[in-house]
Amino acid sequence: MSFTFKYEPNFFTKKTCDEMVELMNRVSAMPPDSLCPDSVTYPALFNNLFTPELISQCEDVFGVQLYPTYSYARIYTEGDRLKPHSDRPSCEYSFTINLYNSDEPWAINMKSYIIDRHESILLTPGDACFYKGMENLHWRDPLESGEVYQAFFHFVDKNGRFSNYKYDEHDQMLDPATLYDLNNG
Repeated sequence: MSFTFKYEPNFFTKKTCDEMVELMNRVSAMPPDSLCPDSVTYPALFNNLFTPELISQCEDVFGVQLYPTYSYARIYTEGDRLKPHSDRPSCEYSFTINLYNSDEPWAINMKSYIIDRHESILLTPGDACFYKGMENLHWRDPLESGEVYQAFFHFVDKNGRFSNYKYDEHDQMLDPATLYDLNNG
């Protein structure tokens, strides 16, 4: 069976999630994007977390050798929704991880283009959903209440047709310090 998406509970520890949330609260957010026009974003903020250990764990889940491309994060608030979409080549392999939710868990919806499979996956802090971004339509229905901090990590197959998207087509991984004042606070 072809890999479509997979739920991984407790992929990050509570301590790691708390540290990521603290960093998001400390730095200035970037403007919203077109997929979720009311939520603030943090492109590349967690690029320094692409450690060899994390990449190896993701290779084990996906079953291929990976190059990292970039990270992304978002704070969703009541009423926000993520429009249905599939991803660009830099997001050939991805995982999304819940860092914090102030209320009930909020589902991410996945629908495979490859096999007949659709699921709504509830993520609590530390839980991840691994998926092939170009092969799965994914979205979130409107958030009923509270707020959710979510991070995304993207990769390409090291030996695949999108390997040139390594580091999101930059010479090296974008350093978060070039976008954010990481010494703030």
